[in-house]
Amino acid sequence: MTRASAAYERLSLAMIDNPPECSGLDLFTADDLSSDDVDVCASICATCPLFDLCSQYAEIDRPKAGYGPGNDTAQTTSKRRKRTNG
Repeated sequence: MTRASAAYERLSLAMIDNPPECSGLDLFTADDLSSDDVDVCASICATCPLFDLCSQYAEIDRPKAGYGPGNDTAQTTSKRRKRTNG
């Protein structure tokens, strides 16, 4: 078992008893997030009882898109424009 899969398993098991508010919200897995989207996600994450487990998983797996704790590189429209335009 990889570190990422072990972290995901711990998170998944915890989600059974504590379904997070982000569950099923497409915003958290979107390919592109506006600054407002990031603010909404951050406010939901801030009060989540699974924040630490989710953060540990995100630090290991490094998602390329979407938002999650530990994913301080969440893709926003403005960040993408800066990266592609210089």
